[in-house]
Amino acid sequence: KHFPQVYLSKEEIEKGRKLVKDLGLNEKDFFIVVPTSRRMKRAWQPEKFGILATYLSKNTGLKPLIAYAPGEEAFAKQALSHTKDGTILENPLSIRLFASLIHQSAFLLGNDSFASHLSLSLGKKTVVIVGPNEGWFPNINLVVKVRKNLSCQPCGNWKKCDKNMACYTKLSPEEAFRQIVNFL
Repeated sequence: KHFPQVYLSKEEIEKGRKLVKDLGLNEKDFFIVVPTSRRMKRAWQPEKFGILATYLSKNTGLKPLIAYAPGEEAFAKQALSHTKDGTILENPLSIRLFASLIHQSAFLLGNDSFASHLSLSLGKKTVVIVGPNEGWFPNINLVVKVRKNLSCQPCGNWKKCDKNMACYTKLSPEEAFRQIVNFL
């Protein structure tokens, strides 16, 4: 099978290394958390990302780094407020610099959104919280799809959900952690 791939130049990788150092981190001793989505109605709640990031940090010894795109800072801060030892980017990054940051990380945790797709295209371990849609991520050893496993999931129709997006709202950080822990 062939999957999309993103290639970084040596210069881009070096910029990512410098950014990691400037953040007080070391390569592979952190993971990236992106608690946002272009459509936040079709996303897991940011506070749950923060709680899950704390569980993952305690289990792995890795530090959570919360990232976000322009206009999403409030959601990122909401996730950060629910972590014990997380840190947050001061500003959104360009796509190429963000890709270099992902390259330096241990793994990425996010919604079914651009950041998770970018992570997979870089060949990184990717933990994706899936809801009504999940066909975009292959069943390969780099990906774990975390889901509530409702009988209606995946419905592919989040706009007309009559269950208040239970695939997201009913999935707890504890359930998500149990699905992820062996993957890491």
